[in-house]
This record gives sequence, C-alpha cells and structure tokens, in this order.
Amino acid sequence: MLRNFRRNQKIKAFAKNLPSELKKLYGRSEYYTKGQVDRALSHKFKKYSGGGVIVSDVCPAYAMFCTPKEFKEIHEAAGEACDYEELRKEITETCFDNATDFSFSSLESLSTSGGFFSSGGDSGGFGDGGGGGGD
Repeated sequence: MLRNFRRNQKIKAFAKNLPSELKKLYGRSEYYTKGQVDRALSHKFKKYSGGGVIVSDVCPAYAMFCTPKEFKEIHEAAGEACDYEELRKEITETCFDNATDFSFSSLESLSTSGGFFSSGGDSGGFGDGGGGGGD
C-alpha cells in the first residue's frame, strides 16, 4: 500500500514537473530521448542532479516521454523488465481518471492546470525528502 502511494506520488511529480522542463530545454515534441528525459529530471529534481539515474526509479518518466522502442531499449540495457503498456495504463489511472491513453499535450495541460483526477490526497511530491526542486 505504501509502495503504491509513493509510486503514485512519483508519477504525479513527473507529470507535473517534466513537461514544462522538456519543452523549455528541447521544444515541444511528442517523444523525447532518454538523455533528454534524464537532463530534465536533473534540472527539476535534486535527487537526480548528480547523474546516473536508476532506471527503475524513473521508469514512469521514460514511459511518459520516450517512444515504446526506446523504453524497451532502456530496460534491456539495464537488464530490467517493465511493461510499457501496463505502466502507461497505471499512469492514466493515476493522472487522468482512467482515460484510455495520454500524450505530451495532455501531460502538459495537466501540469499547467494542476488538475490531477485520481484520489490519494497527496500533492505530487516524493514524500521522502528527495524530490522537489527547480531552478
């Protein structure tokens, strides 16, 4: 239960903070590379500013912003297994009240409106002191 709560917090934090940072750094795009997502993570979250992110820790960010092909390659290179479609379904349940799917545009709209639909009563932070940040 606590693990799901923390994971949902992380999903919401990525959805809230990364669209604007990716757009600022690289312009608007439907997908971004792993390197671009990693850089945006390091700019928005102190926890990731030292480089060398752990794939399993930021997996939802890769599912939000990378192509399915790149997502698969990221996990293969890390020796980890993760289902892209299942994770995107989890993201839609957390952020979009079970919508069928999402895009960069819908994440961007959500991040600027702050309108997360899923219950949980959290503010989208990490809760472990490792998140937050900004420029």
